[in-house]
Amino acid sequence: MALSHIVVFFLISSYTDVLTETSEQELSPCTKPELPHGYFSPKKEVYDSGSTVYYACSPKYKPLTEGWWGTTQCINGQWSDSPQCISRSYHCDAPPHIEHAVIIAPYQRFYQNGSRVEFRCEETYEIKGEYIFCENGEWSQKPECILQTKLCDAPPHVEHATIIGPLLNEYNDGSQVEYSCEETHEIQGQKLIFCEKGQWSQIPECIRSTDVHLNDDNCEDPPALENGDTISERPQNNVYKHGDKVKYQCKQFYKMSGSSDITCQRGQWTKLPTCLRPCIIPTPIDDRYNLKNPRNTEYVEEGMKFRFHCKDNFFYYDSWNYYYYSAYVLCINGDIEYPTCERYRRY
Repeated sequence: MALSHIVVFFLISSYTDVLTETSEQELSPCTKPELPHGYFSPKKEVYDSGSTVYYACSPKYKPLTEGWWGTTQCINGQWSDSPQCISRSYHCDAPPHIEHAVIIAPYQRFYQNGSRVEFRCEETYEIKGEYIFCENGEWSQKPECILQTKLCDAPPHVEHATIIGPLLNEYNDGSQVEYSCEETHEIQGQKLIFCEKGQWSQIPECIRSTDVHLNDDNCEDPPALENGDTISERPQNNVYKHGDKVKYQCKQFYKMSGSSDITCQRGQWTKLPTCLRPCIIPTPIDDRYNLKNPRNTEYVEEGMKFRFHCKDNFFYYDSWNYYYYSAYVLCINGDIEYPTCERYRRY
């Protein structure tokens, strides 16, 4: 062999050895992890860096992670997670999800036998049950959040009016009451009022009829309503007389404030309602809030709440440092304040 060939072969071999040595220094293998009461797949004594190992547990045991099997990966001589099998008899998985409720305690993936978890319901809901207990690897019967039904007191007194029907001390949500004015008076507003979440809707008035009323003063065309329109037919002669009513409706997603009807009173229209603009939740939401994006743009009516959901592995913390998977935010004057979700805080 020529001397030049020997030199080239030696240089190539030396370069290959250096690369191999460098690669082995950067990517160290992992030895088989210890796993009492469990087994691995694939089964080896040594695993190359980057290898993924699957493991499961013997009967009466389960992985520390959620589910009936787990994984861990060899990363440069270290396992990403330490596999562990725990007894089913002395641990419970994470507490079950309860609609409209949050846990009043740091969230855990597993709980010791005998542990107690307390729940708290959202506003407008009351809890039935309150606690659950971990008993031999199972949770006791979970509590329930029940929507509170708020009652209305007796309807307010209206001068020169009576109520049609029996007068009660309390009225259930959704009940209605009808007012009737004296013959010498006429009603202004809706004669029917409704009990809504413990509050009565707008109360009418009884206004005295005068000789001016008999003059049949006419009104001009009803005023235009921003973000709304009239849904009443025009009178046959296009003249609005005293006592004529016009009904309005708002555009989709806009909420009406005030009575939907206006009345021609002696040449003047009664107060016009307003259409309150909705809050618009776009998609995507700004990444800085760590919120899940809605499938489509959402429109939230004035005074209504919208539920934001945190991204996976993020939580919303309130002023008491309780954490939640989601947060409710109120739509006010067409504006909504986005909550910010954070990663789990360790103390």
